[in-house]
Amino acid sequence: MIIIDGRDMLNRDTIHDYLKNKFNLSAHYGENLDALWDELSERDGLALVFLHADEMVDALGPYGNALLALFRDLVQENPNNRLFYEMPPSIDPGCKN
Repeated sequence: MIIIDGRDMLNRDTIHDYLKNKFNLSAHYGENLDALWDELSERDGLALVFLHADEMVDALGPYGNALLALFRDLVQENPNNRLFYEMPPSIDPGCKN
């Protein structure tokens, strides 16, 4: 199980370093959402707990929503992956702007 804390992802300059460490991403990870998808969509059986997603979205706006949508899409693409989070109503994980 991987615990992701939105309070540690409040800045676009550091978010991908955080994710690279959390997911043990490859050395050639491109530090963008497409590269994150490429790395994580190859994995099976991910169990993710996302804490404080609202704080991340407040700080990152549409980019934070796009990141949440990526994690949601990972679960929809592969039913062996699981994502757990408490989603405040102010967050729209379907928004990819």
